[in-house]
Amino acid sequence: MSVLLETELKLRVIGSGDWEKLVRSERLQGLDRAGDWQEDLLEARYFDTADYRLRKAGLAYRVRREQGQWMATVKLNGSSTGGLHQRQEHNMAAANETPDLSVFTGLEIGELLRKSVGEESLIPVFTTRFCRRTLLVNWQDSQVEIALDQGQILAGADSEPILEIELELKQGATAAVLSLGAELAEILPLTVEPKSKYYRGLLLAGLIEEEPVPDALCLLSGAEPAGQALEQLLSAAVSNVFGSQQAFLDNQQQPKALRQLRIKLRRLRALLSFASPFLAAEETAVSKQELRSWGRSLGSLRDLDVLAGHWHKILTSPFAVRDGKSRLEEQLAALRLQQEETVGACLTAGKLTAVLLRLWGWIANHPWQVGAARSIESYAGYRLEKWLEDLLETGKALDWNDRRESHQFRIRMKKIRYVLESLSFMDSGRTSRLVRRFKAFQDCLGILMDYEACSQQLHLILKPASAKAVYRDVGLLNGWLARDATAAQTAIPALWRKAGRSARRWRKD
Repeated sequence: MSVLLETELKLRVIGSGDWEKLVRSERLQGLDRAGDWQEDLLEARYFDTADYRLRKAGLAYRVRREQGQWMATVKLNGSSTGGLHQRQEHNMAAANETPDLSVFTGLEIGELLRKSVGEESLIPVFTTRFCRRTLLVNWQDSQVEIALDQGQILAGADSEPILEIELELKQGATAAVLSLGAELAEILPLTVEPKSKYYRGLLLAGLIEEEPVPDALCLLSGAEPAGQALEQLLSAAVSNVFGSQQAFLDNQQQPKALRQLRIKLRRLRALLSFASPFLAAEETAVSKQELRSWGRSLGSLRDLDVLAGHWHKILTSPFAVRDGKSRLEEQLAALRLQQEETVGACLTAGKLTAVLLRLWGWIANHPWQVGAARSIESYAGYRLEKWLEDLLETGKALDWNDRRESHQFRIRMKKIRYVLESLSFMDSGRTSRLVRRFKAFQDCLGILMDYEACSQQLHLILKPASAKAVYRDVGLLNGWLARDATAAQTAIPALWRKAGRSARRWRKD
């Protein structure tokens, strides 16, 4: 019998999988191979009782034919974060495809199976059938098995394709599978796959309903060493960007999906800045610049969503006069589709996947420098107090009419708020009040930024040959935005006084 703590990164191919492109690529050819490509046709049958006792107990039982031998496998519920799966796996040789729990008799897992199943019989739930090509490579002082899986999940008359890559850590550090995943994402269009074949099979069989992937949480007491805590925080933040990327790819027409992707990218950047004293400056700067570039690439699409949202408010307001279909609405929709296709093409090419996996692999390799052993609570208090001190000093002389300076100031406030929201041990009433007041002030400044960005977009829409109705609608929308901007400009002094007062009180605690 073999008992493994399986660690693997699952990557899903976006579109069709050109395995030969991957196999022939110079990057893969240049790897230090520990063997040759192997190919096998795998057929796995998953079983449970009629009332699904194994699933309820957090167990998955299958019988699979691999390399001419039937193997019985039991997997326990493990963890899955951003496509990185870790779980315990028990394997025993089996006589045939018939489910037989007796092969685990005398083992701890066998007793757990017996208690879970009781006197019930095991019945087939679904089947996976796929061709697997594997290659064992030496990578960054570790051994990783690359597995290319292509086939189907079958449940009754329903089927779903399998087109994925699994990178299983055979020996060494978890960081190796992440950095190798980044290399492969440079060759094929890939994204992480948080769902196991077992979970996908249950979905296909109609035994569970798919739920949105929740944000990865990082609950800290504050006593953890700063390096350890920052690694957990950054890993969770990377996972959340992956989740938002997939949500956007699934719902590209939804402004909310785009907004969440931008927010998750900014939260990751904020945590990188927070951790930067313990990280090598050059690598940190490169990662922050890559994330900043991706955030900016989404900016035009976001501005169009803001314009469309305001135009919708105008059209649904009591005083709006409609004289047929709005040409401005048509132009905004056409521009949005164009930008959507551009952004979607970059994401489906796997370019952001490579950036995120490379960053995650670096963080997982424990790059922390001197001082990271102090507690995260001690470090956070020191770091945030310094940020707030600098912010308050800048705010004393800031000209709120200077859009560039106000924008930079708003970004600094957002960085502080995102970090505070990420630190679960900082949950005092003063912290909550500071976060609320910072957000209110940032939203006010955001209205001014939106006015400027949207005015530029509207200017680009107008052409000498544009119909008079388009000029009219642009003027109406620009005036609507100007009204909001004037109200925001008036509210800034009072909101800043409240935010500044909360910041000073927080520093005294």
